[in-house]
Formats: sequence, structure tokens, C-alpha cells
Amino acid sequence: LYGVFDGHGGSQAAQFCKDNVGKAVVKAVEFPQHPEEALTEAILGIDEDYLKQHRDDGTTLILAMVQEKKITVANVGDSRAVLVRCDGSVDPLSYDHKPNSDSEKARIESLGGKVVFWGVWRVEGILAVSRAIGDRMLKAYVSAQPDFVTADVTPDDTYMVIASDGLWDVIENDEVGRLCATIKNASKAAEYLCNEA
Repeated sequence: LYGVFDGHGGSQAAQFCKDNVGKAVVKAVEFPQHPEEALTEAILGIDEDYLKQHRDDGTTLILAMVQEKKITVANVGDSRAVLVRCDGSVDPLSYDHKPNSDSEKARIESLGGKVVFWGVWRVEGILAVSRAIGDRMLKAYVSAQPDFVTADVTPDDTYMVIASDGLWDVIENDEVGRLCATIKNASKAAEYLCNEA
């Protein structure tokens, strides 16, 4: 189980996820046979437990559960995962939850919330993601419900990159793929040179 938790408004929610999400996944009724159901139960449970602490910060969450040759990615927010192939091509393993996407905006507005542009699009003019763990004051509109992408690992797959928006705001998926292919090729070249010496 791999994860990234990107806190906002403080670090407590991210730390809470780091400390508790693995245990929650393993305790889920559907673990390990049904990863989407197990991850959903764990994530929603973590959100509920954190809200009981009456803190106002929040965190994005992305989890990748690897079982043999299958990857199941659960995403809440705008951290992101991609699968990089040998040739540097990339398959997305998640999609960002931004307030201005058509489906997220419609969901927020159907609940009586607003999406406002304040430097970037924000829920109620405050939060730049539409799904997160915590965020007690905006919980009426900010869901912790994860979305899922699954992938079968093939011999062509070389890397899985999971990162917060700190990376994805400045580097596109395809560029990450090219960088990973360059690293892999450089490693092969170094190995070749060492073997020849």
C-alpha cells in the first residue's frame, strides 16, 4: 500500500491519515478480496474519525494498493498517480478533483454550495480541491468519497509515480514519463559501462 497525503490548513489531517489509513484498510471487511470496497470503507472511516476531532484542516489522499500484478488506486483530491511504460508513455491512474470540473461543480451546486474564482477555482471561495479528508467547515460540499482507477501491470510498465500537486502543477504527466525513461536508460547505460570495465 503506497500513499501520499497533502495537507492544507495544517498538517494534522495528513499525519492522521499517515498514522491510521493502513490499519483501517487491513481491518476493512472486504480486504483483501475486494480492494475498492476495502479502500472506500477505510477512507470514509478515516474521514469520519478525523471530523470527530473538531479540527478545521484537511488533506488530499491518494492510495495505491498493489496485489500481485494489479494496482488499485483510490483518489480523494488533486494528488495524482501515473503508470510509466518502458518507452516513457504514461497511463493516468487517477483524475484530479477540482471544483471547476463539470461533474464536481454540479455536485457542489446541487448541495447548495458555490464554486468561486479566487486566484484559482475554489469551493465557497476557500478550498482549491473539491474532495478531501477533513475540512470540517466545508464538509457539506467537500466529499471524501474516493474515485478509482485499476490497472494490470505488464512487462512494459517500469514506474508508478505518486505525488501531490506540488509536482503536477509544474510538470505534466507526459514529461514525468519522459524523465522516468531517461533515468531508466541512464541506469542501463551505467550498468553496461560498469560491466564492460
